[in-house]
Amino acid sequence: MTQKWSPEKKALFQITMWTVSIIVVLTLFNFLFVLHTVGPGLHAFFSRNIASVPKAELTAEDFKTPVVHVNCDDRKNYKQIVTKAPTARIKIIGCGDIESITNRTNKNQADLFPLSKKEWTSDFIFLSPGVNQLAVQRAGEDYLIEITREKDQAKDQNTAL
Repeated sequence: MTQKWSPEKKALFQITMWTVSIIVVLTLFNFLFVLHTVGPGLHAFFSRNIASVPKAELTAEDFKTPVVHVNCDDRKNYKQIVTKAPTARIKIIGCGDIESITNRTNKNQADLFPLSKKEWTSDFIFLSPGVNQLAVQRAGEDYLIEITREKDQAKDQNTAL
């Protein structure tokens, strides 16, 4: 004995199947997009390099933003860092109230966020190519950090050939 579906049930079933199909297809496209932008697995299938531009030999690790840990109780700990990253972050311990963090090279100033009474963290502060002198200002005195941003050896693919 076979049951016949009413027209309403058939329509509801078709709408449900179309909805599930659309969600599955969109999920698949989203998954492929994430693999394309983040993961190296399928990257080779979705992109190609311009023949006249050499492929960059720098890895993502070279451009990783450094987090500089500053302990104001240890005044002899003058930081000197070398990076290829365009930005840096500062984590400050044992300083009490911090007034500001300024990159004296390019006059860029970072926002500060309290973690506890004597701990602070900054947002990203931009670094100019070459030597950058960052000043952590508290109670009228400066704690200096020197960060050298190296220039990339690979050509920028966004510039005209």
